[in-house]
Amino acid sequence: MYINRIKSMIRKNILSLFKPINYINFFSKKKRFNFIINKVRNLYLEGMAHHDLVPIQKVNKIYKSNNLNIDLFIDTHDYSNVAQVVDPDWEVDIFDYYKTIKGTKNCFIDLGGNIGCHSLFFLNFLNFEKIIYVEPNEKCYELFKKSLSIQDSLKISKVLSLNKSISEYSGESTLKYFKNNSGSGSSVDYFGKKNKSELMHQFKSQFNYINSQNITFDELFKNISREHKVIIKMDIQGYEPKILLKLSNLINRYNISHCFFEVNEKDEHTMIEALKRFEGDYLLKDLNNKIIQLVDLKKFIKRVILLEKIQK
Repeated sequence: MYINRIKSMIRKNILSLFKPINYINFFSKKKRFNFIINKVRNLYLEGMAHHDLVPIQKVNKIYKSNNLNIDLFIDTHDYSNVAQVVDPDWEVDIFDYYKTIKGTKNCFIDLGGNIGCHSLFFLNFLNFEKIIYVEPNEKCYELFKKSLSIQDSLKISKVLSLNKSISEYSGESTLKYFKNNSGSGSSVDYFGKKNKSELMHQFKSQFNYINSQNITFDELFKNISREHKVIIKMDIQGYEPKILLKLSNLINRYNISHCFFEVNEKDEHTMIEALKRFEGDYLLKDLNNKIIQLVDLKKFIKRVILLEKIQK
């Protein structure tokens, strides 16, 4: 554990060298070896300009262990895309939890699928009957479809890919997302995180806005039989509380065994109201399999937790 912490610290320090603000601060100061510094800067900019022409690249995504890896396509200019691939420990706790889920008629629903790392994990390493990937961002959707095309052809026929937004209502939503970070897209203005919400209202020019076709749970579950064991992962940037409320109406109609979601900094009362509806039928847990009491929910802000159906 101690060695892993040291490795993580070293990795973070190395990655910090590539932050644009660090680059700017370094090159903008007067140095004793200014001539050499300028040469290095120009070489760096030339390299960036060269690679700027081909940002869509096939890369190898490693899931913690070198034994678990896949090829997929990313946009190398997109912070979210790169972050999901560059660190093997990225979201390792949730992937480890997926591996504990048993059964063969599993249906995995990936809400806010982004470039599809979670869907591709199920596709390649776990038992499943059906995978439903839902993502409103068109670029992420296209990247996932491209990645899907190079996976096992016998499996990909069981994947349903939807370029839509999960919503309470039919119709359209306006998706807002950072221009260089597709993982920070939301159909609500508050994003579930205060600093993103404040930035949203101060610097609207930093966001792209697109209209996205909605899909409701009633429409989504038409693709699922009552025999399926349904595992849901939602990463929908602040929309989780209201969508959990809608999902609570289906727990007696379908076998929803697990629902993984992020705790938001906003809409806390709505989230608590939603989670109360699952009491008696589900346990609220962290990714270490420890039970969470609702009074302690604030301790898990911006962390992924889950609802797990009680086996009776």
